[in-house]
Amino acid sequence: MKNKGFTLIELVVVIVILGILSVIAAPRFLRLQDDAKTSVIKGIRSSVDSALRIAYGKLAIEGVESKALLLPGEVPIDGCGECLFSYGYPKRDFDTFYALVNGVGEGEDIQLAYTIEATSAPTLFFTFSDNIIDDSGFPVIKNDSCYVKYEAVVVNTDDDEKSSDYVLTVKEC
Repeated sequence: MKNKGFTLIELVVVIVILGILSVIAAPRFLRLQDDAKTSVIKGIRSSVDSALRIAYGKLAIEGVESKALLLPGEVPIDGCGECLFSYGYPKRDFDTFYALVNGVGEGEDIQLAYTIEATSAPTLFFTFSDNIIDDSGFPVIKNDSCYVKYEAVVVNTDDDEKSSDYVLTVKEC
């Protein structure tokens, strides 16, 4: 009589090997979600950068890129009726970025949030909706990760004029 099948020892060895593999592979598999979110955040950074460059170009064509402040109604960009610009770049204003960057805003996966630091004005962040606390109608970033930070920088030039630039910083997930 020939027995077919596995012995108890063979089954235990296979279960132990599978357990060891799952302990090793699980952290890497779970990290894939963070990698995917980081890729999305890097894509948002590129989208924001492109939108800002296009907007600056449109303002330069109209000759208003050097104005200290462009109020709503003065911005010569279609769909940007509520936009605020300073020296060719957007102020830290939700409506401006909602108009400039596709896929960002209320009801979207990527939303805008502020952080309040005691020494400076609020900083604007692009992040996932699950990384925002919005208890008072003033969305604030929850975690110090998984975002693109927008900072407008005003610079005094050599000939006593002001110009502007911006910095986009990515914080990985």
